[in-house]
Amino acid sequence: MKKILSIITLLIMIFTAPAWSFDINIDNANAKRGSTINVPVKLKNVLNAIEANSFGFTLNFNGDILSFVGIDTKGTMVENFTLVDGKEKSSGIAKIAGSYFTDKIFLTDGLLVTIIFKVQENASGNTKIEFSDFKDALTEASSTSSIITIK
Repeated sequence: MKKILSIITLLIMIFTAPAWSFDINIDNANAKRGSTINVPVKLKNVLNAIEANSFGFTLNFNGDILSFVGIDTKGTMVENFTLVDGKEKSSGIAKIAGSYFTDKIFLTDGLLVTIIFKVQENASGNTKIEFSDFKDALTEASSTSSIITIK
């Protein structure tokens, strides 16, 4: 009986686990004070293509070092989305989201969006960029923090 219970528990764990998971990350980078930097947001380790018609996430960073400027979708997987936008909600917190109203697309490994930041004139040191609050097609994403070093 104990063995059967263990097998059933194992099967439940296997079949209720997410069908897919993947990483969303920004590579570490260097930037100069007062410059504008383009930071690519990439999907990696996508085992099964992700059917998507919307996505969203929050970026957290040091607002004394970076300020959010906007989003660039040129050359990205979501370039044809109806709407992709981002807003800095408060210093150091930006929300990014996109919707595709006509159909769905499939996301795989590659460039999701490019985030544009302005480096503060008096910035020094570095800032972590961390992802949180994944929505819609990105709910199964995991990420690690990235570092932007000011030179």
